[in-house]
Amino acid sequence: MSEPRLTLADQVLVNMMGALHLTVHRDPARDKMRIDVLREVLPQANREHPRLRPIIEAAEMFFTVPTVDLPRDQTALMLGREAVVTFFEWRSGVALDAWREAGGQGSTGKGQA
Repeated sequence: MSEPRLTLADQVLVNMMGALHLTVHRDPARDKMRIDVLREVLPQANREHPRLRPIIEAAEMFFTVPTVDLPRDQTALMLGREAVVTFFEWRSGVALDAWREAGGQGSTGKGQA
């Protein structure tokens, strides 16, 4: 049984969590925008997708933390970072399998992972 496809809301969620966790220099205005986007798409995220569940749970933690406290809220940042890393490793594995099946080196990878 294959896992469900990612919806657009799922993709926005993952990418925005990545942006939130890869930020080196915190900017409260940008963090607020990112959290506002998470709040907007989260109701449409696929909670049944086993790979998204940890990201959804981590995203929800940011709704209880004032934006100015983000750098100090290590629990939310650490759990979110781990969820994003695990997700990207899974997606890389899916893409790698597709790339290998398409011929590997030099392949245009016309298949979609």
